[in-house]
Amino acid sequence: MRTLTHETRDARSVHRGDLFEPAETTAIPAVEWQSFLERFGRRHRAWLTTVHGVEQGMPVTRAESVPLESVALERRGYDYLVRVMFGQGLSLCAPHPRAVRVQHTDDGAEWALEIDTADGAFIRVAFRATTQPDQLDGLVPRELNTGPH
Repeated sequence: MRTLTHETRDARSVHRGDLFEPAETTAIPAVEWQSFLERFGRRHRAWLTTVHGVEQGMPVTRAESVPLESVALERRGYDYLVRVMFGQGLSLCAPHPRAVRVQHTDDGAEWALEIDTADGAFIRVAFRATTQPDQLDGLVPRELNTGPH
């Protein structure tokens, strides 16, 4: 995996509220996309996310506080697309992905998933709050309330 620092980013740099927060960004090799995206989706299932994009060099927010359901790499003809599924029936498709990266906080927690596409689109799925997945009990409140009572 290749690691980039925040100095190499422009409008895509991490921005939380009014504070610029540097992050380490790791490029995921294309041969690992499928397994990485599936594991990423499982690790962060039901975490609240905000979806950002970049249009004409300026950051744009697409959706706020939506729970992540899954992330997958799907084959479409001769190319691929990254499909991100959210709660509330929302989904996002990134056709013709050319780069997949993950941003980490200073303590190493995954903070955001980034996808660049062949047509120049940029998508970031960022978590509202972060922690190391091993610090969680593995269940989210919605999952605790399912099943027979």
